[in-house]
Amino acid sequence: MIEHSPSAWKDDIFNQAILKVSNHDWYYKSIDFYLREHPEHLNDLLKSVATKVDLNKCVNVLRNSGYLWFVKDFLESVQTNNNLSVNEALNELYLEEGEHENLKESV
Repeated sequence: MIEHSPSAWKDDIFNQAILKVSNHDWYYKSIDFYLREHPEHLNDLLKSVATKVDLNKCVNVLRNSGYLWFVKDFLESVQTNNNLSVNEALNELYLEEGEHENLKESV
């Protein structure tokens, strides 16, 4: 779907298919694809592949894209993993948005 055309993309079919791939590079290619073509569905994609991706690499990809703020829901959903990159990204977002209570809970 990614390589052929954005018009061939169907969210539900894509999410089912991406969970079956064995090459982990496709997870990151799908993140890039969603950032370009369907950012409104990015949180859902990330939540579905959260156990299959390297959270550090995922945060770095999102930070470099400038869309870290866009996946705040995803970051909050995986914060229980106590991953340093996720915690730092969320704390940074909480500081930028002035969410002091959330920052206090996070720390």
